[in-house]
Amino acid sequence: MYFFKELSNNNKLIIGSTRINGNYQHKTDYQLKITLTGKEDCLLNKRKLSIHSGSFLAVNQGSEFQNLGAAVYPTYTFSICYSESFLSDFYRSSVSGDDRLLDEPFNDFQTPQFVESLYPLKGDLWYTVMHLKNKIVNGSPDELLINDYLHHCLINQHKICNKEIFKCRQGLTCVKRQTRDEIFKRLMLAKEFMRTNYNKQLSVEEIARNSCLSVNHFLRTFKEAYQLSPHQFLTQVRLDQAKYFLRQTKLPISEIVAEIGFECSSAFIRLFKSRFAVTPLKYRMARLYAAL
Repeated sequence: MYFFKELSNNNKLIIGSTRINGNYQHKTDYQLKITLTGKEDCLLNKRKLSIHSGSFLAVNQGSEFQNLGAAVYPTYTFSICYSESFLSDFYRSSVSGDDRLLDEPFNDFQTPQFVESLYPLKGDLWYTVMHLKNKIVNGSPDELLINDYLHHCLINQHKICNKEIFKCRQGLTCVKRQTRDEIFKRLMLAKEFMRTNYNKQLSVEEIARNSCLSVNHFLRTFKEAYQLSPHQFLTQVRLDQAKYFLRQTKLPISEIVAEIGFECSSAFIRLFKSRFAVTPLKYRMARLYAAL
């Protein structure tokens, strides 16, 4: 399946397979890049990333993006490309009061940049994206409805990104803003690296090296910023990914365990129940009954 639609306001929607799209490099629009099934291996400004199902990549206009097209199985992706004017107007309406918006309804506003990184696709954003995708698959909806969905995507994307960024910055105890900003950037690289490689056996030295921090500096600042150790964060990512597989696929639990990087099924089941207060099997059955 391949779908492309450009709206009259220059917003674009693209659904396709990496086997169709192949290996290509281009300058991007402002984008929300989502993997529906499989994973998309890519380079973003020469930084190697993997966008797994259950996560999304925020990309700025003009960034160098290359799809590596190396997946063994077809990977279906959904890209939402926002026009600069649509995004600028969204941010202006978010930060300006009603009085000013009434007096100056069409003034230009400098478009802020996304913090380019991988984020969890969850909550209202996940539901909005899935509803929009289903509308497209079942028959192209009109522009008014699509733009309404895109507005809600931006609201929910904004909430997820801001929560991740604000939580990190608030936790850091550095006095100098410049130092705090630099540590924030490097910790975002660490989270990005763990999300990309969550299904592999990672060492703390490897994660620290990829975030350009010494091991102990990395461990201390990560815990300060997120109130979680890197191991706890990685476990959280794996369990959230397990929920996605249980909800969206028919993979046996034993295969899901291997897919998300756990080595022991009993340890996975125990951790899953501890976190979500339900066993993986009961969670899957509850989702199946809810869909009937």
